Amino acid sequence: MLGLLIAMIVSDSDFRDLSQDVTIHRDRYGIPHIDSKTDAGAVFGLMFAQAEDNYRQLEEDTAFAIGRASEIVGERGLGNDLRFRAFQIERLAKERLAKADSHFRGIAHAYADGLNFYLAKHPDLKPRIPRYEPWFFLANVDLPGNVDGVSTMRVGDIKSDSDRKGLAAKWPPAEDDGLFFDAGSNAWAIAPSRTTSGRAILFLNPHVGLFGRGQRYECHLRSGEGWDFSGFCILGNPIPHAGFNRNLGWAHTNTSADMADAYRLEVEGDHEYRYGSERRKIEDWEDTLRVREDGELVPYTFRFERSHYGPVVRRGGEAHSVRLPLERWMEFWPQKLAMTKARTLDEFKKALAVGGLTYSNTTYADDQGNVAFWYGNTVPRRDPQFDWTKPVDGSDPRTEWQGYHTPDELPHVINPPSGFVQNCNSNPWGTTEGPGNPDPAKYPSYIVRDPDTARAKNSRRILSGNQKFSYDDLSRLSFDTELFTARLRVPKIVAAVTADSDTAAKYGEPLAALRAWDFRGGVDSVPSTLYIETEMAAGGDGWRVQMNEDPPSLRRAFTQVVDRLEGRWGTWQVPWGKVNRLQRQQPFSKEHPSWPVPGANSSFGQIFAFTGPPQDGVRYGTGGNTYVALVEFGPRPRASAVCGFGQSADPQSPHFLDQAPLYAAGQYRPAWFDWDDVKKNAERSYHPGD
Repeated sequence: MLGLLIAMIVSDSDFRDLSQDVTIHRDRYGIPHIDSKTDAGAVFGLMFAQAEDNYRQLEEDTAFAIGRASEIVGERGLGNDLRFRAFQIERLAKERLAKADSHFRGIAHAYADGLNFYLAKHPDLKPRIPRYEPWFFLANVDLPGNVDGVSTMRVGDIKSDSDRKGLAAKWPPAEDDGLFFDAGSNAWAIAPSRTTSGRAILFLNPHVGLFGRGQRYECHLRSGEGWDFSGFCILGNPIPHAGFNRNLGWAHTNTSADMADAYRLEVEGDHEYRYGSERRKIEDWEDTLRVREDGELVPYTFRFERSHYGPVVRRGGEAHSVRLPLERWMEFWPQKLAMTKARTLDEFKKALAVGGLTYSNTTYADDQGNVAFWYGNTVPRRDPQFDWTKPVDGSDPRTEWQGYHTPDELPHVINPPSGFVQNCNSNPWGTTEGPGNPDPAKYPSYIVRDPDTARAKNSRRILSGNQKFSYDDLSRLSFDTELFTARLRVPKIVAAVTADSDTAAKYGEPLAALRAWDFRGGVDSVPSTLYIETEMAAGGDGWRVQMNEDPPSLRRAFTQVVDRLEGRWGTWQVPWGKVNRLQRQQPFSKEHPSWPVPGANSSFGQIFAFTGPPQDGVRYGTGGNTYVALVEFGPRPRASAVCGFGQSADPQSPHFLDQAPLYAAGQYRPAWFDWDDVKKNAERSYHPGD
């Protein structure tokens, strides 16, 4: 009845009231397990649950996705919104939705309906997006800010009919949130030959920000149309990004696979460019953005240009055009839906063949014992005679893309003899141990740009050999704290300090502690503090570490760190857990509850990734491990998971911080999948319309 009244009150909304067709079971950690007769109903319930847990962040993320961030965050959103308009994402998203089948259109409408229903139930919310539309989530593609050294639509790159307030001169704006994070991910799949249970096990571990955009949202969806999937969504989106169903699962890691190109244009006049023996016109148009300034929305009109490759960027007397695989990226969410519904390796490979995944490698395991890895997914096929790391000649037709590589044409590994695959934002050549790795000579050189990361090397150290791992073993190893880089770097730091006898004498005790260290981190580890802070002082920029090879710089950094610790804490013997803390309330303060965390910036190769900028001698984490899960496939999936803080963003909720102690200690909680277990552990079951 309440749902009907809401629909009557909000007469200008066309949302369908699916609220009574959906049941949301909140388990003891507040995780929503959503049950419906249809996929659309499950999506309706999912979006309603997301809004209940973190509406304001969802709203801001949506504004960025649909090119309206400037209306909410002001000038800070301009770069995002200009890229959105330059690449005409709204048009592409609407066109893709129009050609979708009725099932997918139903899901898209249910996405909007669930959020609009939430707004109707909360009339005092004062939303900044007054109404959600079905195309919104299709527009959520991650547009790069730079392609082959060419900026993709910063304010200074766009012709504006006005220089009001000197927007171009002020770009980019100063950072105003102080949040730095270590973006990356870990993924392992271990075959039955390497597990004590004789079943495949999957480890999922995305590294993103603990705050702000792109947060991971844990959920479990079941429908009468075959959906039964547990994992995480990216907040604000209606289809799970990664996780598992009863038969299979996968994890993603970000890739540097080359999927975009910049073209140098030979411009003739102002509006034509040469292409082979032709002269082609540069299309131009205007668009108006509304920018929040002092509480008001101020319109700014910009003029955009594009060639047949894509948007045109003019700077320093040169013109470039940027090409992205947008027609494939519009398949991202339909592909995700197909992946969640797959039940076999062949069905999963068919879903991967859609080729719409952006920036993602895929690590896979299933109940038949298969483990696999695929590098990238959306990679254009090109003429290898050109240097695709730099802008290419846009007047030469030979630089046109020649379709896209299929998953079989990209590096991949399926069921290697070693019994495992792993990827940690690394190149595919070291996916496993021994002969199962791809041969670089068999692939075009332009495809792979990734390094062999320290986390990948550490993962191979952990997984190589003949050991058979139990579920408990992997529960522990998936939070491993060895700082892999320390094995190579600590001797260099020691040599740099001892090269000066006076310095070695003055700092002998902390130097001895570093020499005796076993390279394992932990909340009680003093050498961890000395090593990590020395590396950050010598070559860190707040979140990424560049390993400094200069001995005087390393010596100076070490002594500065020791002096700073003594000045701040009264001793250099400061355990890492005193420095490295997990806290949700902001601004960060010692007055708020916090927990010691053994994790470290993943640049050091530690599997347990956790990092943040220094604040009065303390590093409150802003990124690293987010959703962490371990899944064993068998007659019934066995799963454990943990997230950074808790399911709800409401400080008054019991689920605001209930996972924080587990996360900080590197411990999992149950991730109930069987529906009998879900109902036994439900603290509340309800319909959205209740």
